[in-house]
Amino acid sequence: MNAVTVRVEATAGSRFTPEDSFAPSRVLTGWPVGEGYVENSLTEDGEPAKALVLLNEPALPGTAVAARPVALARLVVDGEPRETVVCVAEKAADFDAITGVRELRAWHADEAALGEMLLRFGPGHSWQVIGYEGCPAVDEFLARARLGYERLTGSLE
Repeated sequence: MNAVTVRVEATAGSRFTPEDSFAPSRVLTGWPVGEGYVENSLTEDGEPAKALVLLNEPALPGTAVAARPVALARLVVDGEPRETVVCVAEKAADFDAITGVRELRAWHADEAALGEMLLRFGPGHSWQVIGYEGCPAVDEFLARARLGYERLTGSLE
């Protein structure tokens, strides 16, 4: 899976922490999650691909984070289907073991926990997490989004 750049728009704390974690500060608070979009992407709805990225430290709005996609979350937001790319910070050794859906769930980042996290970013919306898909689905989704960006701009940076 190739790295992407996620432009973080907001950061929130999470319950996400590995099942075997013994670090008291992280067990109680979890890891920060950034919400934003994948740069140089454009989905069928005319918007950049939405993304969540698991971080070592909170990121300020506007921060660009090199990230490694690990899953595609299928959601229904206010009755409309939406896909969100779930990533981990690329340069963070803490997340090296997260390579797909199974490892996300081992980090207590199952669909229910993801739904709770999304409410922090959009409390006025109705969120339903349908499920996760693995790396092949992420690759296909991002390839379409990059092609959409290329068609709009005439180039892919």
